[in-house]
Amino acid sequence: MENQGDITLLNDIDALSTNYTIKVKIVSLWRKKMRGNERETYRIDMILMDEMGTKIQAFCLHKLFPKFERHLNVDECLIIKRPSLAPNTASFKIIPNNQKLSFYYHTFVEKCSKWEGPQYIFNFVDFDDVVSQRIKEGTPVGIEDTNKKDGSKGKRLNLKLQDLEYVRIDLALWDDYAKDMYSYMVSKNRETHVVVAVHFGAAKTYKGKWGISNNFDGSRLFINDNFDEMLLFKEKFLSKLAASTESSSHAGSHMMCSVEDEFLNNDVFSPIAYLGSIIEPKKVVIVGTIVAIVSDKMWYYDGWNK
Repeated sequence: MENQGDITLLNDIDALSTNYTIKVKIVSLWRKKMRGNERETYRIDMILMDEMGTKIQAFCLHKLFPKFERHLNVDECLIIKRPSLAPNTASFKIIPNNQKLSFYYHTFVEKCSKWEGPQYIFNFVDFDDVVSQRIKEGTPVGIEDTNKKDGSKGKRLNLKLQDLEYVRIDLALWDDYAKDMYSYMVSKNRETHVVVAVHFGAAKTYKGKWGISNNFDGSRLFINDNFDEMLLFKEKFLSKLAASTESSSHAGSHMMCSVEDEFLNNDVFSPIAYLGSIIEPKKVVIVGTIVAIVSDKMWYYDGWNK
C-alpha cells in the first residue's frame, strides 16, 4: 500500500544519510549488457526526475533484479526509500548532476499513483546556437552500417532537421534509435510532417560540422508525440507552412509559365548516362521511373575507420 511519508526533494538529499524517501518519475531507462554476453543484463540505468523537475542518474545491478526490476519501467512514478547516494565520477555525464543514486538491499520501492510534477522537462537549444558553435560539444540537449570508435559495428541514420526559424541541422541517430526512426519513416500510416524531440541528446561535431545525436543509450526519442511542447511546435510549423503556401500561390498567379513547364518542358534534357560528361557546374532535374523498391534492407551506406 502506498505510504509516502515525508518526501525529500532531490536537491536536498545528503550522502551522509540514507534514511530519506524520494518521489520520482523514470524519464529515461536503458540496459547495460554483460561483458561477453549480450543476452544478459548487467545493470539497469535510469534518469529520475522529482516533482520540481530536478533530475539525477540512478542504477540497479542485476543481483537486485528479483527485488526491483518489476518496478523499473519508463514513465513509472515511484516512491523510493533508503536509496544509496554517491558521487557521479563518470567522465561524460548525461545530465549535469555530480551525484547518482543506486538501489541496494535495504532500499524499498513501490509505485505511486499520483504524480504532480511535469510530464517532461526539455532543455531545448536553438539550432543556430549549435551550428554556430555557441553550444559546447557534448552538451546534453533536449541508418547506416558503420564502425564505431571502439571498433564495433553499429547502425546510423542521418537526418536533416529544420526549426521554426528555418535553421537546419544534422541529426545522427545510432543503433536502436536509428532503427526506430527508420521504421516510423517507412510506415504506411506515418504523418506527412514528422516532428521529433531528442530528450537527453548531445551536441556533437563530425568532420568539423556541428550537429546533434543521441547520447549513447541514455537518450529518449519522441516522434510525433502528444505532449504540449511538441503539439505547440507542430501547430506553429503548420501555420507558417500554410502562410508560405498561400504566399507562393499568390506569386505563382503572376508567373508566365507553370511549374511543369519550368522544370519539364522549357529545359534541355539529356539521358542519365550523359550526366558524367557535364563539365561546367549546373543544376539538373532527373526524371525517371521507379522500377523496383528494395524493402528487405535498411537504408544505409558502408562506413569506414579514419
